[in-house]
Amino acid sequence: MRRWILCAAMAVSAVLFAEQPQQFEALSANISLENETGYFILSDGSFWKAIPYIQRWRDPLEWWNDVRLVPKEYETQPKKWAIGSEITVYSRGGLMHICDENASNQEAIRQCTHLLMNMHTGQVLFAIPYDPARGLEEFYHDVYNEAYEKGHAWGYSNGNSKGYSEGYRAACKKFLKE
Repeated sequence: MRRWILCAAMAVSAVLFAEQPQQFEALSANISLENETGYFILSDGSFWKAIPYIQRWRDPLEWWNDVRLVPKEYETQPKKWAIGSEITVYSRGGLMHICDENASNQEAIRQCTHLLMNMHTGQVLFAIPYDPARGLEEFYHDVYNEAYEKGHAWGYSNGNSKGYSEGYRAACKKFLKE
């Protein structure tokens, strides 16, 4: 009987305190990448990788009926968060009512262990805490990957169009000479 009472008390306390914030801090630094990932440093010196909820495309019936797939609070980007904003950090385990089925970036969101809530706007970002060294390593890795992808896309597009136009001109000159 005591075990049952103890288990019930633990379950009730877990439910009551599950949605309690872990900490309240101010946003000290915000570095946002074009791939919609952000890196935050809070006033206590903690380093966070912030990932937005990217909504999947609505099918035509959902669009026609104006179905909202996610709450408005999730429609935000890290670059829109101002330095000095009051941030509340929640453990994601305590907020299990958050559904990630309608996200197009489900894999990234499922890796997140925390939620960051902007107290001024009520907006929410998913987050992963890092120690500063690991956070900088992750940041440089993301910056490198983003730069590589942009450079590759630009080089491929530019090289393809330049090669095609030069090859076309050479073929036309050869054809006109014959």
